[in-house]
Amino acid sequence: MRILDRYVIRNFLQVYFYCIAGFISIWLIFDVSDNISTFIDQHVGLRLVIRYYATQLPQVLIILLPVSLLLSLLFALGRMSRANEIVSMLTAGVSLPRVLRPLIGIGLLTVAATMALNYSLAPHAELARKMFISEVQARPGRYIQGQI
Repeated sequence: MRILDRYVIRNFLQVYFYCIAGFISIWLIFDVSDNISTFIDQHVGLRLVIRYYATQLPQVLIILLPVSLLLSLLFALGRMSRANEIVSMLTAGVSLPRVLRPLIGIGLLTVAATMALNYSLAPHAELARKMFISEVQARPGRYIQGQI
């Protein structure tokens, strides 16, 4: 792996992980604010709340990974363009497809991760979430309604 590849990957991954963390945080804040009254009124424990959100996370990641990929590509390439780094690379004789090759690889890895989540983990997580909701509903006076 060339130094240029590592540099482009590092610049991209910083923004990518911030986007994923930011989107998950926003989703978590909105969903908790929707369900907090139910959690408090029905005396649902913290362990059950964490388990509930852990079962929803794979489905949320299926939605958020492609969006985070697009947004972080725009931010990372925009930042590199604003600092004239892409122009410097092109002036040094590096072709644009060569500059974008590591980003295309990360995009393909994101597609593979999303497909793996969609076909393997998400169905099990949905089943676990439904079992969890039915378990909580079986208790007297407890009900949680999830939103994705």
